[in-house]
Amino acid sequence: MKILKLTLVAVVLTGCSTSPTKTIPENCKADIFKLTAEEEKYYEKPPTLKAHNIVPEFKLSGPHFKVASTVPTDGFLMQIKVESDFGTFEASSPAALDELIVEIAALEQLQNISKMDAFVGGMKHSLVALGKDVKDIVTSPVQSISGIPAGIGRFFERTYLTTKTGIKAIGSNAVDDQRCGLGGKFPGELDSPAVHAEKPNAATMTAKQTGKVAMNVLGYYEQRRALAKKLRVSPYTTNSVLSEELDSIAWASFSGGLGISALKIAAPATMIINLTSRTSSWVWDTKPGDLKVMDEESLQDMGVAQESTDYFLRHRQYTVTLRHRLVLALEQLKTTTGRKDILELALTVESELQAQFVVEAVEMLAKYHQTEKEIAKIGVNGTIIGHSINGDIVTPAPVSYLSWNKRLKFFASKKDLQSKQKTILLGDGLITPLAKQELAQLGWTIK
Repeated sequence: MKILKLTLVAVVLTGCSTSPTKTIPENCKADIFKLTAEEEKYYEKPPTLKAHNIVPEFKLSGPHFKVASTVPTDGFLMQIKVESDFGTFEASSPAALDELIVEIAALEQLQNISKMDAFVGGMKHSLVALGKDVKDIVTSPVQSISGIPAGIGRFFERTYLTTKTGIKAIGSNAVDDQRCGLGGKFPGELDSPAVHAEKPNAATMTAKQTGKVAMNVLGYYEQRRALAKKLRVSPYTTNSVLSEELDSIAWASFSGGLGISALKIAAPATMIINLTSRTSSWVWDTKPGDLKVMDEESLQDMGVAQESTDYFLRHRQYTVTLRHRLVLALEQLKTTTGRKDILELALTVESELQAQFVVEAVEMLAKYHQTEKEIAKIGVNGTIIGHSINGDIVTPAPVSYLSWNKRLKFFASKKDLQSKQKTILLGDGLITPLAKQELAQLGWTIK
């Protein structure tokens, strides 16, 4: 995989910003969040948790997986390691673990399907019928960015990295028109027979942008989405192992003329797990091209500039699912000003974890707006900030385990975040007693 060389580097000092074409000032290169010996006594070392204390027993192991007994944390997120028959995976929260368990169950089903006589016959038919007439389109893996952190601590570090400093470098594969692998096309927009991944994760890396880039042979995509729906997984999953299995089974059933209904797929044994908005019905029932059009129209109605809209629609860290979830959440804040600023922040994300953070933060704020107190204005101050109709500050923090660290204090102590009432929405996340105590002393309430 090629490494994209960038002149833009993540700036962690408040007020430090730079153009992608200029070098970063020396005073912006230092990591002000590196702890001194004295500070190490004041801040918490991110604790290592016991898995059985944070995950119900029935989720700790199954026929094909086992969760590691210890769970490291980084100050904001958990690092739940899962060993399975299909590989080693990591989840950043109990909710992400739920999704992973369902995906592992899906992999078991797909493995069983691949051994069925109907599937084997379909695969043989597809190979004989198409033969050399089928030319594989090799998609290039999304290029990685060297030296940029994948975690979410960045949202508590700096005031704001503007769109102009990073949209073209971070939000795209490259600064030309090849931002989505093959000309920036979405599923259903390119008439090509198949996609074949050179490497195990190529399909998944491409899926991070569009769900898939270039396969629109009659009803292939409908087959793939129908298969994903039966398995209760996202057709745009970024799990490389699952993505390749979905490709294989869907292609064989489609080209072999079987149809998904011909495949015996049992009801998922993991239906007890609630995946909430991660797997809403539109993920399976709406064509990705239609979702793209819907998202574009919604953003235009919000007054988002066409350039920003275009970059967002092909941003490599947003799957079709994440992208549409963000737009839906912004729509729920229709009476709130400042929504355009949220999209500008969304364009600066540097990893899928950061994209998830932005999406979930807006969803949390939208729910608060609808069920608790009206949010009159939203803005960006490192992370997403909501201002209620009576002037209260509300900060959504979709973290899984918050401990007292220098980044958190830096954010919580900002002088431009002053209000009689300041609230951090923690959702399902956990917080250490020390972090809760220190935040309270700084005037923050945890909800």
